[in-house]
Amino acid sequence: MTVEDHRTAERRSIALHAAVRARLTPEVVGTARARVDAWLRDGGPVPPPAARAWRALLDGPADELAAALVRDDERMRDLRQNTPFAGVVPPAARWRIVREVR
Repeated sequence: MTVEDHRTAERRSIALHAAVRARLTPEVVGTARARVDAWLRDGGPVPPPAARAWRALLDGPADELAAALVRDDERMRDLRQNTPFAGVVPPAARWRIVREVR
């Protein structure tokens, strides 16, 4: 994979998480918390430091979580690789983002 391929993947991840941010509700955050709790309890598939970082974001203020979801820094690029928000963006919207972000 080239540097440009990686950058495209990062732009898609940010765009997908912007779509998550638009759908953030207490229920969505609660589902993400439950997923992170399962990662921590069951020991997989996400490394514990990443799971704990997600848990801290999910337990913090909603506006900070919303901002973090689309922040383009190393920490968030790493965390978005193991997102607890799988399934939040409907498939049609997800595929549109994948097609559009090049």
